[in-house]
Amino acid sequence: LLQALGLRLPRPSHALGALLVIPALAKGAHSLLEWQSEVLPLPPGAAEGGVELEAIMGSSSPMWLFFFFALSPGIFEELVFRGALLGAMRRDFTWKRIVFWQALYFALVHASIYRLLPTGILGGLLALIALRSRSVLPAMVLHIGYNALLILGNAGHLTFTSEPWFEYAPWAAIPGVALFLIPPRPGPPDRAG
Repeated sequence: LLQALGLRLPRPSHALGALLVIPALAKGAHSLLEWQSEVLPLPPGAAEGGVELEAIMGSSSPMWLFFFFALSPGIFEELVFRGALLGAMRRDFTWKRIVFWQALYFALVHASIYRLLPTGILGGLLALIALRSRSVLPAMVLHIGYNALLILGNAGHLTFTSEPWFEYAPWAAIPGVALFLIPPRPGPPDRAG
């Protein structure tokens, strides 16, 4: 079951790479949502539904917000999408098709035309990370960190996201991506034959 869900220890470089990509991904999603709101603005009645969520986010403790909006979805969505579903797709599909279908399914399950593009990009990126690391754990780390940065930053619980130095945090994605590109060390020589 653990192997079927992709629950194996990743290389430390993959876990660190996932952590380093989080600020760039959160900043990119924020910019993409701003652009998308100009192209496809929310209808007048839809903005009022967000008032309830903002009230919950503003009145909740950071720990509850982290648990319900970052930790829980990061673990369970990754077990379903990058664990079970990706594992089943791996048998029959090429990596390109897996990434495409993972992006599409992930975006559609979130059921919001207004978040379709950023959620699809996130789903595809998480699939690439799970495929490259051969583990769902780096994708979980990235998903949890991404959700935490967006939710807690928007609720005002993470004040460093408004600091001037945070503008440079997305540059950490360069070494983060590089850590995923490092080829694995060769294994022990094959003694067969």
